[in-house]
Amino acid sequence: MIKSVVNNYKHSKSQETFWLWFVLIAYKYIIDYVFDNGMHVFSGAGNLAYDYTRIFVSWLLYIVQTLLIASAVSERANVSSILYMLLFCVNGVGFYSMFGRMTTHQDGCFVLVNLFWLVFTLCIHFGFSTSKKKIYDSRAKSQNALLNTTKTKLFKAITIKKSEFLLFAFVALASVWLSGKYGGFRIITSFDDVYQYRMDLDMPTLVGYAFRFVSGVFLPYFFVRFVTNKRYFLAVITLVFAVLLFSIDGLKTNLVLYAVVLVFHFVINLNIGPKGKPVTRIASILILGISVFLIMNLIGYKLSGKYLFLNEMYRVLIIPPNIAARYYNFIQPQEALLLRESIMRAFFESPYDRSISYLVSTTVTEYGEAVANTGMFGDAYANFKIFGVIVYPIIYTFILKQWEKINKNHVDSFSLSIGFIMIWNAINISFFTWLLTGGVLVYFIITALFISKDRNREQL
Repeated sequence: MIKSVVNNYKHSKSQETFWLWFVLIAYKYIIDYVFDNGMHVFSGAGNLAYDYTRIFVSWLLYIVQTLLIASAVSERANVSSILYMLLFCVNGVGFYSMFGRMTTHQDGCFVLVNLFWLVFTLCIHFGFSTSKKKIYDSRAKSQNALLNTTKTKLFKAITIKKSEFLLFAFVALASVWLSGKYGGFRIITSFDDVYQYRMDLDMPTLVGYAFRFVSGVFLPYFFVRFVTNKRYFLAVITLVFAVLLFSIDGLKTNLVLYAVVLVFHFVINLNIGPKGKPVTRIASILILGISVFLIMNLIGYKLSGKYLFLNEMYRVLIIPPNIAARYYNFIQPQEALLLRESIMRAFFESPYDRSISYLVSTTVTEYGEAVANTGMFGDAYANFKIFGVIVYPIIYTFILKQWEKINKNHVDSFSLSIGFIMIWNAINISFFTWLLTGGVLVYFIITALFISKDRNREQL
């Protein structure tokens, strides 16, 4: 009887793998289609050069890569694998779509990009394993069959503690002070003004760090906690503070995170399937949601002539891979940074007379030169070339696995939302900046203090 149940379980796993792989294939096709029929206008005609041989090669490699990713997610079914897949969808797919479409993506760059994501995928699948327990799988409970598999469950939200409310009160007061001091309590009603406000912003260095922690780390954290605990009034108050601080620096990506949190909360709490629904279903719904959003914006563009959110989606999905490709093109014939524009800047001079983020940038606006920041592949290659391409995915995997461990592998709105905020920040900032000011260390500390102790494992 148990053998029969296990066989059915394995079969369902293969079905989950195929379904998730199909979703990833459809996702890239939709990105390609939306780019070719709408988003390409943001790239500039001089940067476009369709090479169908390269497009064919990119599809072949993408099929293999996504099959490995789908297998990792369906087999592991844990926090780190879901977060990795979402990271690949937001940052990785753009490389495959632009190879053969953009002149900036060279063959050598594409080879190393594939190596980067391959190492990352293998590490997620096989590296830094979390502990395994004998548990009842949700699909086998009725037969009372024991399966030896990684423990992954969906859990209720952890109650907010008094100390958290005190911390929130402090963050709220800091938000009010920052808004009054540097924004005059203004609220931006047009995105056209954000660049001017950003150029006019002048803060002391320490205040600037505090501002980034409040706006980009603590407020998103409390928004997640309030939403997951159904404290919707406090969630709205937190969102008001976020809008006030957005009206100072104009970073639209910070506002996007709040919408993402709501999507995570909605998807995870959908009343679909049996109790303890498969996490692959959560992952596929999230990817399909992005795909539908892209299609809706393309249809809106065709009907109205207005770009709606196409420009923002281009910034999220296409610009980071393009910037990373420019980093490769700049560094490849020259000297690697070796962290000399990061944590080693106090000890060694950079080999370049200006910051690489300006040297790589090709955009000049009416407000001045645009800064081209990068993370992930671009940061790895810029600092250590091929060595970084191999080592950085291992380090990122270790951090994702530690996030999984500190949350005791509970798949819920908190672990996924905060985890996504962390990987979102990793896309556009260097690794050590990400650790220190991108929220990673803060989120680990807060989770250890307020969340981890109340994460109770359900074991047999």
